[in-house]
Amino acid sequence: MKWLRRLFGLRTDEGEPISGIKYKEREVKDGNTYEVYTGPSRSRALEFLRGTEVKEERRYVVVETPEGCLGRDLIMIFDEANSERIEFGIRNPLPELTKSKTHCTRCGYPVVPAGRWIVSPEEPIPLDQMREQGAGFYCSTCLTSWCPFCVTADSAGTCQLCGAHMDIYRDWVLTMSSGLLPKCGGCGSDQSSALEVVRDKNNNRGYLCSSCQREYAALLKPDSIRRFWMCGACGFRILAGTKADAEVDPDSKCPQCGEDVNSSLVNLSDDRPVESGMFGEPVE
Repeated sequence: MKWLRRLFGLRTDEGEPISGIKYKEREVKDGNTYEVYTGPSRSRALEFLRGTEVKEERRYVVVETPEGCLGRDLIMIFDEANSERIEFGIRNPLPELTKSKTHCTRCGYPVVPAGRWIVSPEEPIPLDQMREQGAGFYCSTCLTSWCPFCVTADSAGTCQLCGAHMDIYRDWVLTMSSGLLPKCGGCGSDQSSALEVVRDKNNNRGYLCSSCQREYAALLKPDSIRRFWMCGACGFRILAGTKADAEVDPDSKCPQCGEDVNSSLVNLSDDRPVESGMFGEPVE
C-alpha cells in the first residue's frame, strides 16, 4: 500500500511521512483536473510538490497552506496567487529509453508542440523558453521525441539515440514523418495515378499531376523564385505561383483540411521547414 500512501501525499520518496500534508479533494473544471491538499507550511508544501510528479497535461496538484497556495503542473512548481514559477519540476528518467512520437524518450513526459515564436531551426535554440512552454524536439530519423529538460544546450539539436539532427517539435513534425500527402500542388487534384513527385529549385519535394507539370514547368527551373510551401496541419504541399496557390491568401483556409493558413503555414528549404517568408516566396 506504499504507492497508495504516496499517491495521496503522505510519504516522501524515501518512505518517511510528510508531516501535516492531507488530501482534501479532487475537482474537474473546464477540462482541468485539480488535486487539492492541505499543509501546515509553505516549506512542507514545497517538499511534497518536489516529490510529486505530474506527467499529464491540464492536471494540477495544489497544496493550501496558511502562507498561501503552491501548485505543480506538467512544467513547474508555482505560486498559485500569481502563477509565477518557483522552480521547474524535476523529471525522473524512465528505467530505460522508450521510443515515442509524442512523449519524451528519456522521461516519458508529454512533449508539447512549440508555437511559432521560434523563427528558424538554424537560430540559437531558446532552451529556457522551451522549458517554460514544455516544447521539445523530434527526430524524424528514428521517430522519437525529447523534452527540453532531458537535453542540454550543447546537444539539443542532436538525437541521443541515433545521432541525427532533431527538429523543434511542432504539429507538423508528425505530419512530415508520415510522408507526402498525395495531392497535386498545382491544381489540387487527388488522382494518385496521375501524380508524380517533383522537386523545386530549393530541393523541396511535392506532387504535380502530368498536366500541371507541363503548365508550371518554368516554376521548377533553377532561375525560378517559386517553391513549395506546406500546411503543417495536414501536409498538403502547394507550389507557389500555381492555381492552387492563387486560391489561398493569408486570411483563408487550407483547401485540404480547412486550417487557418496564418497558423499552419510552413515554408520549406531542402525539404526541411523554415518559418520565414510567405507562401513559397524567397526567404531573405
